[in-house]
Amino acid sequence: MQAETVLATSDTARAAQTYYNAALSNTKIEVSDFECNFYGFVLYNAGSAVTFLQVFDKDADDVTVGTTIPDVAYPIPAGGGLDQPVIVPIRHMGVGFTVAATTTATGSTAPGTALHTIIYFDNDNS
Repeated sequence: MQAETVLATSDTARAAQTYYNAALSNTKIEVSDFECNFYGFVLYNAGSAVTFLQVFDKDADDVTVGTTIPDVAYPIPAGGGLDQPVIVPIRHMGVGFTVAATTTATGSTAPGTALHTIIYFDNDNS
């Protein structure tokens, strides 16, 4: 079972919510089913091969990992991390916000080690 949480935050200037998942893999996860702003992330890959965070501007019902092309995919190096500071939105998600972690940018294979994920977002449509 994956550990995941959506928390309200007070320590980020603009992002209103934080999504946390200590074991993100190739099962699609809906961060938000509303229009929202994607502010940033902290990602850690403890595995021995690169892992990709696939990001979809879609509700989870409209995503098939490995078939649906992600709007953006971030490579996280083996034994390393990737972070994007929370300053301004890096992407407006007009429909929903769904993510998955895979071994390629558009594939469906689960990484050998799940991705440690923190995502900053808000549901402010203004």
